[in-house]
Amino acid sequence: MMRTTIWIMLLAGALGSGIALAQQPPSPIYVGFDYTTLNADGTNPTAYVIRGGYRFTDYFAAEAHFLTSGSTSGGNKLQTGLAAFIRGDIPVGKRFSVYGLAGYGSIDFSRAGVKDTYASPAYGTGITFALSPMTALNLDYISYANAKGLTMCSLNAGVMYSF
Repeated sequence: MMRTTIWIMLLAGALGSGIALAQQPPSPIYVGFDYTTLNADGTNPTAYVIRGGYRFTDYFAAEAHFLTSGSTSGGNKLQTGLAAFIRGDIPVGKRFSVYGLAGYGSIDFSRAGVKDTYASPAYGTGITFALSPMTALNLDYISYANAKGLTMCSLNAGVMYSF
């Protein structure tokens, strides 16, 4: 009898701790992956963005983007890019939020086969739709570079995951 009681207590404790873990909010750290269509020099090469961030509050985060090439368009191609942002979120209900990004970007881009680095202030805006407390879809428009006669803007769609 004593042995059965111990097993029941251990099982209840294990199940209870799993329920408690499931109810904890996600950590402030998040990562994401986006498919991107760029607009650069009137051409539309594609790229991929890996984003990561740290959410200080429901309204404020720091976010970094790493861009890498997808396709070439009209002889233009994104090589790589980095951008760092401050992100401000405005929750709209339980699942939606609207956000703005302000920061700095540095893009390595080939124009007609000549590679150069374009660095400038970067900014953007977007929306997030939460699928769960840990997973969300995002859609945003970002201007990554406006330097040396190159304006590079992107339309991004992706998924984000909070740990």
